[in-house]
Amino acid sequence: MANWSKHLIGAPAGVRSWLTDRASLTQKLRTGCVDFGVQGVRQRVGHLLADESAIAGVSATRTAWVREVTLTCADRPLVYAHSILPHGSLVGTWKQLMVLGTRPLGASLFADVQVLRAHLEYCRLRACHPLYQRAVVRLNHPPEFLWARRSQFWRGGRRIVVTEIYMPEVFSQQWHVNKDD
Repeated sequence: MANWSKHLIGAPAGVRSWLTDRASLTQKLRTGCVDFGVQGVRQRVGHLLADESAIAGVSATRTAWVREVTLTCADRPLVYAHSILPHGSLVGTWKQLMVLGTRPLGASLFADVQVLRAHLEYCRLRACHPLYQRAVVRLNHPPEFLWARRSQFWRGGRRIVVTEIYMPEVFSQQWHVNKDD
């Protein structure tokens, strides 16, 4: 189980600026990348991870709709995103989130003025965490830990929990290929 905190402790400035930015991560990546993509889409009914049930407001024994994708620039993995929608949230407008395919979730969330984002939580995920293990699949040299953040998005009393796990390369400018270059 990971130790999530509302306070970002021990993060270098370059990491901190990425994790604390409350604007759309999708838009930030698109701005810096000509060839932005959403890859490895997995959408299914699944069990919550041990450290997700409380924030999702669902018993650990219950299932939820789970979406996992990798946000890429020129096929290089930058962010692994893991989202859960409790079954009670799969109504109305949010039911369409089940069929996003390769469209980014963030674009849908930030385009809807009725969606509110709650506070951010931060964590350094270690190799023993299931999300770390899924995130590093495409990395040749996985680091000791990965920085992650998560938050809840609310619309009409229904929530979705989004966890974003940052690959080390996202903090460098090596992937940054501006459309104006």
